Amino acid sequence: MDQHIRFHGYCSKTRQPFLIVATLREGTLTFKGAAKIEPGGAFGQGRPPLPSQPITRIDSSSFTCPCCGTNAKPPTSWATWFCHTCETHHCMGTDNGLCHGACGNCLHDPASFVPATTVAVKPADARDF
Repeated sequence: MDQHIRFHGYCSKTRQPFLIVATLREGTLTFKGAAKIEPGGAFGQGRPPLPSQPITRIDSSSFTCPCCGTNAKPPTSWATWFCHTCETHHCMGTDNGLCHGACGNCLHDPASFVPATTVAVKPADARDF
């Protein structure tokens, strides 16, 4: 049975937050869509449940960043990265060739990224923005 999850994302290019909508099925987290979060905008009430199962695979191949339009490009089939400092998913958008983390301290060359085997998901809540 699919579990529907929504969680925070962050644009590495524009430095704007967005909401990722995904499904979790048999350990695979599949990104289904994303939406910009406008200042003061609401995207639902309450905190969704935590994932009911471990996440062992991420499928972001159909993801497009709602802020900058970046999506998955060969040679990788993924369009996001996860920063362990700010604990947030980010798009692969770049500014001057670098990906910027939500924490403001992380700058990464996208060529240095490797696919994640597991990842944390913090369910989104309007109070967190």
